[in-house]
Amino acid sequence: MGRGLFFGFLDGKSLIRELIQFFRIDLTTQGNIGAQLFYSMDPASALGGEAAMLRDPDATLEYKRKATGYLEGLASQGSADALLQLGNAYQAGVLVNEDLVASRAYFEAVRLSDPSLVPVQQIKGLEKEMSSQQLSLALRKGAVIYGSCCR
Repeated sequence: MGRGLFFGFLDGKSLIRELIQFFRIDLTTQGNIGAQLFYSMDPASALGGEAAMLRDPDATLEYKRKATGYLEGLASQGSADALLQLGNAYQAGVLVNEDLVASRAYFEAVRLSDPSLVPVQQIKGLEKEMSSQQLSLALRKGAVIYGSCCR
């Protein structure tokens, strides 16, 4: 049988990749929330693997710009998944430059929105790396993010 006829045998990420390839549709630019979140989480698939990322640093920078834009757009609409991903991104410093204040601010916005979603141990570790002034600033910024996206 032809490729794509047995989607039921694929895991979730593989299924989305196959569907996008099968239909040749860029769901991310059409505003599909799931596709935008998946795009931002899977640079290897979006760029063609690690070797491709090294061969074409301009494409990697463009990917980072688009992925960050998708996450910021979704976060501004109140997506807890996007807020969490931004918190992780700023903590890791891979998709965006490391910024512990921004990371903690996004986690704070999630906490204010739905405390059950907050990665408590991760936040405790993050806070150990921050000064009291940084933490205070992060909490204030988190309240501002929450106020603009999630009320």
